[in-house]
Amino acid sequence: MVGYIESAGPGTDLGEFRVGDLVLVSNAWGCGSCRFCRVGMEDHCQSWTMPGFHVWGGYGELVRVLLGPWSGRPGG
Repeated sequence: MVGYIESAGPGTDLGEFRVGDLVLVSNAWGCGSCRFCRVGMEDHCQSWTMPGFHVWGGYGELVRVLLGPWSGRPGG
């Protein structure tokens, strides 16, 4: 999925990104704490989640995404 950051929750640190930036959202969301997730291999996570399969996916006008499973060019 590709889209713009529309908003962020109160107190959310977006790092170098800002509301309005274009981002690419990963299609495999890991748990964030297993040995695979800790080294950036979320697609090997035993507790992975896929948008459109486990949770409502990218056909909606707006999609809620956890902080982290996306990348892009800050300011882009």
